[in-house]
Parts: sequence; structure tokens; C-alpha cells
Amino acid sequence: MTRIQVLSVLFLLAGCVMAAAGCIGQDWNDKSTENRTTGTPIAGPSVQSSSQSGGLENYWVTIHPVDDTHCGKNFTVTSTTNLPSGGEISFRVYRSMTIYSWEAGCRNQSCVMGTVTVVPGENEYNITAFDVNSSALVPDEYIISEKAAGENASAAILMNLIP
Repeated sequence: MTRIQVLSVLFLLAGCVMAAAGCIGQDWNDKSTENRTTGTPIAGPSVQSSSQSGGLENYWVTIHPVDDTHCGKNFTVTSTTNLPSGGEISFRVYRSMTIYSWEAGCRNQSCVMGTVTVVPGENEYNITAFDVNSSALVPDEYIISEKAAGENASAAILMNLIP
């Protein structure tokens, strides 16, 4: 093979690996572009949140960063929101390389899901918290996501489970 053919094959191979890893064409928000998330894009221990304008309220959710955790250890996920106390937020903890939809849930995957109730916080900011038992999860990078019931407010962060 000539040098140009070798380089072409390497670029093609790199593109295939990136596409398979979800680095190309990944849509983290399954809503239209008018409801795109605000804040820092999901990468590392960053926070992503979104809200809907229209109506009287502009609701949002922000998940606090979670440190790398060893498999088998319990950890707590907390978030802040302006949703009213008593509202419900669905949560999911799933592997970042998993093709996932809220409707499909955790079918045969390393995943935890549930619902948490918003409780009063301070200064018009309410909170949520839920515990995750990671004993059924495998070491990997995970997405922690929350979505408000009946509202267009959601958030997602990344965290790592280590052996």
C-alpha cells in the first residue's frame, strides 16, 4: 500500500471508532433545537440543565457533580430546582455508551431508575436527593439524568464507577 492509502485507511478507521463511540452525531437532548439545553455541555463532571419558557414559569433542574465512586458503594445524587415542592422528578443512572430513551427504560442494562419528590429548600430553590446502590452496576462512565414530570425541565451529568 502507498503512504496515501495507509493514511486514508487510518482516517476512515478513526472516523468509524469515533462514530461507534458516540462522538459523532450524538444528540444528548431528545427534544427539538428550540428546547436545547443551557449550561455546560455534558463532559466530565459538568452539569447540563434545560427549561421551557412559555406560560408563567421557567422551570429548571441542576444536578450537583458526583465524584468517581467504586462499584458496590452507595452514593447520593442531589440536585437543585425551582420546581414547586411536592413535584416529581424521574431519574436514570445508565451507561454513557447505551442508546437510551426515557420511554424504553432500563431493559437488560446496567441501569438504575426511579422517581423522587421535590422537597423545600432555601431561597426559592428546592432540592431533590436519591441514593444509588451501585452493586448491580459495572465499572464504566455513567449518565445521571433527571426529568421533571409534566414539565420540560431536565438535567444530566457524567460520573465514573471505578473497580
